[in-house]
Amino acid sequence: MVHLDSQREQTVPLSHEGYSTGRWEGDTLVVTTTHFRPDHVIRSGFGRPMLISPETTIEERFTRVSATELNYYFTLTDDTLYSQAWSGEFPLFAHQGPLYEYACHEGNYSLPGILRGGQIQAAEQ
Repeated sequence: MVHLDSQREQTVPLSHEGYSTGRWEGDTLVVTTTHFRPDHVIRSGFGRPMLISPETTIEERFTRVSATELNYYFTLTDDTLYSQAWSGEFPLFAHQGPLYEYACHEGNYSLPGILRGGQIQAAEQ
C-alpha cells in the first residue's frame, strides 16, 4: 500500500514490506519506503538478494515511457549496511496475459502444508 497523502501516521508499525508514502513529481510517481522489520533482513529483488534493516530507505521512481512501458528506478540508502547509497534501473512492460492475485502475506505458512498434502496424495495414487 502506498499512502499518497503527504501526512505520515504518528505511529508507523514495522512490517515486512515497510511503510510507503508516495508523491507525484510531474509524470513520475515517487514512492519512499521505510520502517522495515529487523527480522526480515534479506530481500529478494530483481533476481538478486539485498540486505535491508529498520534504517533502510528505498526510493522508487515510476515513469510512464509509453502505453505499454514504465521506467523503474530505485535508490536504496542504509548507512548501517552500505558505505553509500546504490541504485538500479530497468523497464517494466505491460503483461499481455491473465494476471493472478498475489496472495502471500506475513505469517502465511500454509504453502508447506499444501505441498506436503500434494506429495502424499501423489504417493497414494
